[in-house]
Amino acid sequence: MTDIGSVTFSFDIDTDRLKAALLSEDDIGVMIRCHFEAERAAIHVLDAVTAGRFGQKGSRRHQYLSDKLDLLEIIGLEALHLEPLRYINRHRNKFAHDGQDRISQTQVGELWGAVTRAASQLNEDTRFTFAGDDRYRDVRVGDLELRERYVIGASSAIGVFAALPEILTSLSSRSQTPSE
Repeated sequence: MTDIGSVTFSFDIDTDRLKAALLSEDDIGVMIRCHFEAERAAIHVLDAVTAGRFGQKGSRRHQYLSDKLDLLEIIGLEALHLEPLRYINRHRNKFAHDGQDRISQTQVGELWGAVTRAASQLNEDTRFTFAGDDRYRDVRVGDLELRERYVIGASSAIGVFAALPEILTSLSSRSQTPSE
């Protein structure tokens, strides 16, 4: 694993939306909120890697999240980094087009498998701290309820994905620094 140190990224994750997903009792709402943030992250990364030339406004050519992810793969992003968002999209489509209304154990497993492949430091033993609204929990991912595990997996995927432009810049500048 390459240590890239600390990375400050320019994407403003809507933590209120993801918090609403985390606290929701409604799997459909969870899926829509997670998908919406994933799409926002994809637009951010596209804008960053194309230096603002993505042209989202008025364009129907890359209307769907899957189209945006395909374009990022064509541009050169590794499939490994796109896989978690592809799962979020696929899962949302099950809800929107196939009538699914509950997040399944299989979907949580698929998402977390993709997240841990993209960011190996995250796993079932990773601990997250939730604070706010008179609730405080320090909990291991593997001990979360199914819906909560999905939201934490999606949030982690979105955060790592949205940081890719800065991570790639950091790695590129390190590789160009002459070694002593």
